[in-house]
Amino acid sequence: MYPCVVRASIRARMPFVLVALLSLVTLALIVVPRFADRAARAYQMRQLPLLFYQDLEPAGLLGDYSSVLGVAHNSGNSMVALKRALDHQDGAIEIDVVSDQGVLRAAHRPPVRYIGRFLLRSPTLEDVWEEASGASLVKLDLKESSPLFVRRVLDFLDAHPQRTVAVSSPYIAVLEAFQHERPQTIRMLSIRTQPRLDQLLTSPDELRTVHGVTIHHSLLDAQRMDALHDAGLLIAAWTVNDLDRLNELVELGVHAVTTDNLAITELLGGDWLPWEVGDANTED
Repeated sequence: MYPCVVRASIRARMPFVLVALLSLVTLALIVVPRFADRAARAYQMRQLPLLFYQDLEPAGLLGDYSSVLGVAHNSGNSMVALKRALDHQDGAIEIDVVSDQGVLRAAHRPPVRYIGRFLLRSPTLEDVWEEASGASLVKLDLKESSPLFVRRVLDFLDAHPQRTVAVSSPYIAVLEAFQHERPQTIRMLSIRTQPRLDQLLTSPDELRTVHGVTIHHSLLDAQRMDALHDAGLLIAAWTVNDLDRLNELVELGVHAVTTDNLAITELLGGDWLPWEVGDANTED
């Protein structure tokens, strides 16, 4: 085919090509934002607190729960959940903390790489901090461990000193940083497995670093509770939504309970603090 004929054919088809491209762009502008919005909502919903209120059977209650601190599970990860938790208790608020483009945010997981900033529709730590002014204690569950992240959290707390704060992390190095730079912060080692608990209880250096443990309730029985008490550790159990299990832990001497059930946070004491922080489990 001659070149002039090819060019003529292309020119003849050009309007149809342009119309097709314009149609694709229009479709993308309509469909993609809707799909992205649904994806963002789905991602965010997986991270939101699951707080609920379920009445407790009066016949199953113990006589006194005032010595146990109630912690509303992940309540700081949503402004709506935070307000609801504060309406039902004046105890401790738990905030999961991640970093997003250098900004500290309240979310259960760090943002997804590349698209995380779009999908992560979580409040900033600054906003949650201001809203949670009525809480007797703020517990920050640190979801990252990099030195830069730890530095940002330390700088944030230095800029907001008028609050009793506990930090939890599964990484002892993170808690060591708080011990050295902000010793007044309550330091809690997050424990999910029995071997990690055994490691802590046999490590004098780690015991001197932490004030206590935040531990899955299934790991706690009379023997392990005795070992933690003997080590002088604060014991915070998570996540306890069952009244029978709550009663077992209270009778074993747990110090704090994290729960999704706001009826339990109402039941538990709200003003209890473990000790004058900064000196627990430390030796000169």
